[in-house]
Amino acid sequence: MRKSLLLLNILVFAAFTDLTTFTVAKSGVPAAPILFIIASGFLLYELATSASYPLVGYRDPRTYVIISFFLVYLTTGLIHADLSKAYYDIYMLLIGFFIFHLVLVTVRSRRDLDGMLLAILLSAPVLALQGGYEFFQAVSRAGFDGYFRAGGWWPGPNEYALVMALVYLVSFYFLDSEEKLLRRVGYMSQLCACAGILLSMSRGGLIVFLIISLLGWRSFWRRKSYFIVSIATAAAIYLIVFANVFGVEVFNSIPVERLFLSSDLEGSDISNGRIQAAIGGLLIYAQHPVAGVGFGNILVYADALNYYKTYSHNMFIEIMAAGGTLPLLCYLFMLGYLWHTAKNAAGADCAMRRMLRHYVVVIITMSIFAHYLLLMKPLWILLALFPASAQYFRYNKLAPINGSIPR
Repeated sequence: MRKSLLLLNILVFAAFTDLTTFTVAKSGVPAAPILFIIASGFLLYELATSASYPLVGYRDPRTYVIISFFLVYLTTGLIHADLSKAYYDIYMLLIGFFIFHLVLVTVRSRRDLDGMLLAILLSAPVLALQGGYEFFQAVSRAGFDGYFRAGGWWPGPNEYALVMALVYLVSFYFLDSEEKLLRRVGYMSQLCACAGILLSMSRGGLIVFLIISLLGWRSFWRRKSYFIVSIATAAAIYLIVFANVFGVEVFNSIPVERLFLSSDLEGSDISNGRIQAAIGGLLIYAQHPVAGVGFGNILVYADALNYYKTYSHNMFIEIMAAGGTLPLLCYLFMLGYLWHTAKNAAGADCAMRRMLRHYVVVIITMSIFAHYLLLMKPLWILLALFPASAQYFRYNKLAPINGSIPR
């Protein structure tokens, strides 16, 4: 394995587990930027010494559709940006865009791409252990009287659940593999993702989880053993989550009432104020439809409107409010174009084609619940799959390690 590829896989693993948060808390050293720098150094050396042209991914039109959206959104968002408040968001947006290019340049074959997807799956048990450790730490504390939601090393439970959902999506790619070991890795990652999402009690994460399950329903029926394991796991999780029925006090900390249509948490319903937040974002957009209010100004304008002072919790509305109409149109065009061309990107690979199309549906669903979606590195890593898969299909005939069963 090339050094740059090995470092990329480590970086992907670190991005999905949010390793930087852990290393900063423990030693004050951010892991991801250091990996970025080292991987980029090895990659530049490879590009300078390569005899063949390695940037074939930039021949694919999907690359420029994604780049165009990013540049339009960044440009319009900076017109009226308050840099003192938006520097972190802009930094995370640039980092995501950078890792998109790093994946695109580093992955040069089907084997490289499958190896990166395996690195994503291997992050599942680490994420699950993060959530499980948090849970048992919380319930073992003397006098713990709050409620618990797993968030791992991610900033919050919702981000944690969405990352778990992305791992769950990738796992379906390996379920039809001819290699038993790869299938078992896929099963393992799915069980970890299911446990993590339920411990997070993220309603958006649960909805995305159910949508991915419905999209991948064929995999549940194709292998009887997998179907049996899924039913058994679902039954076990049901007993754990609703263990209060059996008088198991240790699970009283899980806010199961969040899943009800009427919740007692802060007197809100299942939307938890998201509808009001979305309306606030639309009001901001209605007053600034051309170029939006810029990065870092959403809360300021929401306060000026004397309305619900919070983010819109919706990526579509957030783009409209921050950047105006043009970046929203580019975002919608990008999603539609990626979905329409997923078949051509993956060629005859049915497993890859399904995953790419399902990923577009997942992005749309996540955009309804998460205004910070574009700040998450895992999103950009999987976006790079579209031009990267076209790269290996069009220019490289190396046999896959996945060994998907064609149909």
